[in-house]
Amino acid sequence: MDAKTGCKAIRRPHPSSGCEHTCRTDMRPGGMTALHLVHCTCILSGSCIADHAIVVTGNLCPGSDERNLSASPCPANQPSGAMLFLFKKVVGFCLMPLSLALLLATAGVVLLWLRRWQRLARWLVTVGLAILLLAAYGMPGSWVMRYLESRYAPFPDATPVSHVVVLGGGYTYSESVPERNHISASSLARLVEGVRIYRLQKEPCKLVLSGVSVGPGMRIVALDLGVPAEDIVIEDQSADTKDQARLLREMLGDEPFALVTSASHMPRSMGMFRKQGLEPIAAPTQYLCKPGKRSPLAFLFPKASRIETTERAIYEILGLAWAKLRGQI
Repeated sequence: MDAKTGCKAIRRPHPSSGCEHTCRTDMRPGGMTALHLVHCTCILSGSCIADHAIVVTGNLCPGSDERNLSASPCPANQPSGAMLFLFKKVVGFCLMPLSLALLLATAGVVLLWLRRWQRLARWLVTVGLAILLLAAYGMPGSWVMRYLESRYAPFPDATPVSHVVVLGGGYTYSESVPERNHISASSLARLVEGVRIYRLQKEPCKLVLSGVSVGPGMRIVALDLGVPAEDIVIEDQSADTKDQARLLREMLGDEPFALVTSASHMPRSMGMFRKQGLEPIAAPTQYLCKPGKRSPLAFLFPKASRIETTERAIYEILGLAWAKLRGQI
């Protein structure tokens, strides 16, 4: 029995390696049953081995039934999963307009200076510049983004839900700034919408903050916004949207819940959560494309914001294609 939390440690073999561990849950305020981070110590070596970490779903406090617990390897700690995750990120980065344009233009300039393959060098510089200009004018990124963001309507405020799930975006740790400023603009926008929906509920409701590192980061801001600690549930084991859908499945069950994320990210998120047999209700936020009247002069000059929109659109298209290829949606 843990003297601090009142929860007991369990000894069990890891489902894939067979290595026996003593696991103690890191309980959140209020003893909320959800996904708790477990501290696993190898019985043989006495040390914690990352590849043997497990994710436990369920309540380990006195009076609970250990037979209801489920364990699975943490995918981020598996060598093949880590390499696949890194591969996706590297390929995605190289296909972004700014990265691709600079790579092509740089290769072309190097060839020009070396006075080799002059024709190829000129084509590389031309194509790189063309990609950069198209992205800076929002073609076709703004059109694709507008399509992605229009797939789901805003959350119907009159809909009652027992859980509001907020998918975390970016997170940057820095000792020189306050903790509440570590989350990115997308994470903040999603959290604000999640808190808004949470406050609309007349019945008891839990605010579920999902994402490794960013989940605890959003919790700090949620507390600042007045959400009681006992109504906040943290899921801090997932590395991507697929993991979030899988890890939250047992807690959410088949009850409808509000799914909050950026509007462009919503099509992929809804597909992955539905693939797990869940019943999400879309709650899109952080719209990057906002149709409306603008001065004609606004379209005459390139903008860095349009490059960002184009990159986000390409990122989501690549994500959707990868998810379909892997059977995740």
